[in-house]
Amino acid sequence: CRGSQEGHVVTSLIHSQGAADCGPRVQHTLRDRGDELLAELAAKVVLATDLQLPLARRDEVRDRLIDFCTSRLVRYLLATDQVLYSVAAGAAETRLLVRALRAQHDLVAVRIAEVKRADSSAEFAASARALVASLEVCHHVEQEVLIPALAALPGADLSVLAGDRDVLLAGRTLNAPEVLD
Repeated sequence: CRGSQEGHVVTSLIHSQGAADCGPRVQHTLRDRGDELLAELAAKVVLATDLQLPLARRDEVRDRLIDFCTSRLVRYLLATDQVLYSVAAGAAETRLLVRALRAQHDLVAVRIAEVKRADSSAEFAASARALVASLEVCHHVEQEVLIPALAALPGADLSVLAGDRDVLLAGRTLNAPEVLD
């Protein structure tokens, strides 16, 4: 079913019982996207904070990190919320987990804002490292708790969820159903 849950749009189809048993391959697909994003963020933070770059190059790297955070990272967080969290929020077993993950997303947003407004190199480095740490916590909970919990929910189809999140990450929109139930 598609519908609204606490202000978040449930975007993925819920299929019949047994559809959640789609195997580890789909769980790995869901995990891989987060792994890739986190690795790319961590590499950009190391480049922007740990290497002794010339001032002009440092500003360019810093701007690219900020752009990455405000575009790809934010898009990833929104897609994850819209697809995975919205489905999990509809189940009593995972509702509290989703609240905690959404609070962690809020903390990541605060960290992104801190990176953007950092005035000194030291402040920028500290903010960027705190952002990576915050995202690592969120990612770990998604990988170790949320995805297995979604796989266990009756009627949840991880392959549909993975596909829906990929659609959103590609910058496209999901087709809204004609009838909401």
